[in-house]
Amino acid sequence: MDIRMPGLDGIQATRLIRAEPATADTRVIILTTFDLDEYAYDALRAGANGFLLKDLPPEQLAGAVPACT
Repeated sequence: MDIRMPGLDGIQATRLIRAEPATADTRVIILTTFDLDEYAYDALRAGANGFLLKDLPPEQLAGAVPACT
């Protein structure tokens, strides 16, 4: 999930996914270019399982995804 998306931002989309009983167990990882503490805190409060930056080296990304699930 990205922070900024057309129509609905990723934090609100995460909040909706986690609030719906049918999708409440869905794991959500925010992957974004926005390196702001406020976004990370908001995403985690909304129910995201992780917050990663898009400039993360590929080998670190590969290790971070399983850690967030």
